[in-house]
Amino acid sequence: MKVLISNTIGDVGYGKLIFDLNGEYYQSSEKNYGLGDIDHENIRNNLVVYSDKNVDSKNRFIYKGKVRINMHKHMSIGDVLNYSTGFSEVMKSFLLYLEDEQVEDFFQNLNSYANDPSNFIRNTLISGRKKMRVQEKQWARSRKGCHF
Repeated sequence: MKVLISNTIGDVGYGKLIFDLNGEYYQSSEKNYGLGDIDHENIRNNLVVYSDKNVDSKNRFIYKGKVRINMHKHMSIGDVLNYSTGFSEVMKSFLLYLEDEQVEDFFQNLNSYANDPSNFIRNTLISGRKKMRVQEKQWARSRKGCHF
């Protein structure tokens, strides 16, 4: 991964986002150099690190502070399906079901569902019932005026 990033870091036509939980990409280890150890203009200007670890950039990359991303607040089900890999077929099916049933607030309510799973059942049932009522009204309107 380090070789790939070091060879593409100068191409600013697209961004590179690396979740580096252990710091192995920007920091050196006992066996390898990290990207932050390389004193090169492309890395100094294009490598931005967010980390909860103590970071000494040595002016070799841009350090922006601690990680502050709230994925379940800022991502949709479609984002997860489009940009993630490694899901089982069961998980994909579940996410597609949520998307089809228009449970848009699934991720926003994730903490609530984890704390009380009955909230998930209650919210998806309410959403499903509302959708059915709308469909029933549409069907009734389309049948109005039809004579059998």
